[in-house]
Amino acid sequence: MSGTDKVVVIGKTTWDAMKGKKAIKAVWKTETALESSETHDKVLLDLLEGNKFNTRRQDGNVKHAFANADKVLERVYESPFLPHNCMEPMNFFANVSPEKVRLVGPVQTPEAAAQVVADLLERDLEDVSIDMTRMGGGFGRRLYGDFVYEAAEISNAIQKPIKLVSSREDDMTMGVYRPSSKYKISASIKNGKITGYHLKEASINGNMYGLIPNFFPAGAIENYQVDTANYKSNITTGAWRAPYTNFLASAEQSFFDELAEELGIDRVQMHMNLLDNVKNNPDANIEYSPERLQGVLQLAIEKSNWG
Repeated sequence: MSGTDKVVVIGKTTWDAMKGKKAIKAVWKTETALESSETHDKVLLDLLEGNKFNTRRQDGNVKHAFANADKVLERVYESPFLPHNCMEPMNFFANVSPEKVRLVGPVQTPEAAAQVVADLLERDLEDVSIDMTRMGGGFGRRLYGDFVYEAAEISNAIQKPIKLVSSREDDMTMGVYRPSSKYKISASIKNGKITGYHLKEASINGNMYGLIPNFFPAGAIENYQVDTANYKSNITTGAWRAPYTNFLASAEQSFFDELAEELGIDRVQMHMNLLDNVKNNPDANIEYSPERLQGVLQLAIEKSNWG
């Protein structure tokens, strides 16, 4: 079976199908320029250095703070595409007959998947059933029903029940990825104090959620700005657990480590001082509690004998 975007091998066993797949030498026609890691790297760096940004939050005057600084600390952090793999590769069972479309397998969005299959096969939704099975984790990857739709499409084409199984190689290279992104974080220092903070994000296929510009250190530094830029790509990207903060938190905290060293101040004490600034200047837009964060830090200090 072949279509505009896929070649399918049918076999009596999974092993037969996988051997058949390896025997095929497919020649694909490219309709757009091929993308590469080198291209993405240059695009994201150009975005970081450019001026095409959406400003998500702007307190005070960052440009003025940086122009009058004794020193500016600047670092770039980068995160690659990461495949969103579960314990088992993508898999599903489909049996499309004139009477009914029966689908069995692990998916996080059965109702939405059933509707897509009904539309794809031009069938009534009442004809489509999905039986849920146990899964080796979903993690957001199984929100996307591409493996369900393919199974239904293949079974419909040959009018026989089929079990679709992706090889781990296909699962890694044709899946849904965490967006690749780069951050440029800069801070201005004047008379031994942090006077400005500028966070720039360049990402592929998506930017920060609206809340993140109001996370720490928002409200803690008088001159504070968050900008984002986005590059549209054909790479399939999607939801992860905390898709931005699980990298941004690491980048920002690494930056604060260097900032504390530059200022010659205890790392934790610097955080406490910044959180005091937030408490002394209440801001309704802040999306974190400085009191709770200080409480967590204080408990960590006591339990770890910090200092």
